Amino acid sequence: MKSVIVSLVLALPIHYALGLKNLDKPRWKSFGDAQQECAEYLLISEDTIDRYISSGYPDESSVQTHIYCILINLNSWNQTTLQINDYVFNRFFRTLPGDCIYKQRTEQCLAQQNLYSKFNVSIISRAYNSFMCYYQYYGILSNEPQWVPFRVSEIHQVLVDSLRIIPHHRKRLLQYCQGFMLVPPEFPDLMYAFTVRLAFYNESTGFDLQKLYAQFGMKEILTEKTSDCIGRVTNKYCVEPARVVNTMQTCFSRLYLSLRKMVSSAASLVLGHPAECLIGPRFDLKTY
Repeated sequence: MKSVIVSLVLALPIHYALGLKNLDKPRWKSFGDAQQECAEYLLISEDTIDRYISSGYPDESSVQTHIYCILINLNSWNQTTLQINDYVFNRFFRTLPGDCIYKQRTEQCLAQQNLYSKFNVSIISRAYNSFMCYYQYYGILSNEPQWVPFRVSEIHQVLVDSLRIIPHHRKRLLQYCQGFMLVPPEFPDLMYAFTVRLAFYNESTGFDLQKLYAQFGMKEILTEKTSDCIGRVTNKYCVEPARVVNTMQTCFSRLYLSLRKMVSSAASLVLGHPAECLIGPRFDLKTY
């Protein structure tokens, strides 16, 4: 019965997948936007927010909670390392002209805070203290909207949805969950729908490297070597989805391996985690 249900759910025309609207539009947000949203969540008045700003975000319990909310809102706080993801958060600041050591000052401050935070400091206080390092030393807060990365659970859900949209037989899904990604002919279509859905890829403009870096923090994404690799693959493969999947495999090898693990987990979830799958309900896609 389970296999019948899977087949019915997955039996959608392929043009639905290739016509997916991406999730890009709601993800652009400024620091001020996140600040206002958190004020609404926490029932903080506009006058109080104005006082926070004019006072330079004083070290008060309510301010700490508000800052923690903002960092979560912007997906800038890493709950595993209990640190700010620099490659996400620094985009919300504008550095001062002529300041050549803003990174060094910020890193020194963060190092001191991390050492201090080992001694019974709450997560909220740790987040606030880390924010203050950026606020005091990195530059000036900018109100220009920036692209906010997805959470791992969101990426996983888009993969699950893409597996359901692209027609797959149960046999193919079992190949995914067992780690065989290159065998099923549907895999390139899956990767195309997945990357377009997340606005990581556009058929006309290619991969958005800035978004990929903001999402995964892999420094090699922004290197000249990667750009040259993309150019070579793009010239070699003129048709989608061959172009997108070959670019990922050739030019984003570390990211590609992480995504393969996540596809295995997503396929297992769609199938209901059968015994034939190597990966159960857990999934793994780390940011760096």
